[in-house]
Amino acid sequence: MATNKSDPGKDAVSTGRAVYGKLRIRLEAENSGSFVVIDARSGDYEVDPSPAAARQRLMTRQPAPEFYERRIGLPESYRLVSIRHHSSDD
Repeated sequence: MATNKSDPGKDAVSTGRAVYGKLRIRLEAENSGSFVVIDARSGDYEVDPSPAAARQRLMTRQPAPEFYERRIGLPESYRLVSIRHHSSDD
């Protein structure tokens, strides 16, 4: 998925929310109270009671993730977006 270069965090949030919306019914039925971490670029996601564990597993599959995470089944009380940019000089 393309990101908005002027504000990639905002784009990751809106994309993450859209992916969560598509998965919401299934996630809330099976994992209420856990965390979902979504890669806004690919739509890939992980669910775990520990957001750190979910992020770690997702990072093994997605080389440059743009994370959106939230607690499943509860109103969004915070948002966490992590953008990792890799320069071509690396």
